[in-house]
Amino acid sequence: MDRGCMLHALILKNGLFYGDPYAGTALLGLFGRHGFVDEAIRIFEALPKKSLITWNSIISLLVCHGFMVESLALFRELMSSNYSFSGTTLVSLLAGFTGEEDLELGGQLHGLAIKNCFDIEFSVSNTLLNMYVKCLDDGLSEKLFEEMPFRDVVSCNIMIGRIAKGERPERALMLLLNMSIDRVFPNQTTYVRVINSCATLRIPTYGEYVHAKVIKTHSSMMFLWVVPWLISMANAAYWMLLVAVLMKYMTKMLFHGML
Repeated sequence: MDRGCMLHALILKNGLFYGDPYAGTALLGLFGRHGFVDEAIRIFEALPKKSLITWNSIISLLVCHGFMVESLALFRELMSSNYSFSGTTLVSLLAGFTGEEDLELGGQLHGLAIKNCFDIEFSVSNTLLNMYVKCLDDGLSEKLFEEMPFRDVVSCNIMIGRIAKGERPERALMLLLNMSIDRVFPNQTTYVRVINSCATLRIPTYGEYVHAKVIKTHSSMMFLWVVPWLISMANAAYWMLLVAVLMKYMTKMLFHGML
């Protein structure tokens, strides 16, 4: 941070702080990343010229440090200013909504997203979906997921994670099947979350299907990441035959230098 303070002094000395918002925004981000929230706020308040990036930076910083009341107050101030908020602004705010008590405000931001056509952006729609999941509103999360015009692997992972913890974990596997139909390619997180649901169901066929899907990816990194979870699942459900097969396959991969 010593160098950051030196840069701060140079920016002030050369008049860059008052000339355009970019230098001040960069300073704000620097102090924020190092946890100097008060200093970042002072820089924001002192900036004579602010861009939307400046507003988004300070709102995101406050949300990250748990200052939701202050971040919402700044958002209201932004809406009454000459600047228009962006999808990034909504993503930053929604990240701070984590409980049932936040549903009402989250719904209001959802309405703003629809009104300003930000709900078609992947980042906004996925953050809204994650917000409803964290706020434990299964009905709204299901409805939003079904109505999303486009879904990516992040959308599917959020829903699979929620479903795997619910009363019908078999639906996580159905969602994995639907991803293939929609040409959405699973990643490590997808497989791990589906494996967790298979362990709950204790149906070996499901685990074998996931194992086959992982092999089909031809990715050694994917295999290295997912197989320990498969073995853990097999042990949890007493599928010793599946454990033996997986261990044999891992040994073969290691022998041939594929891991």
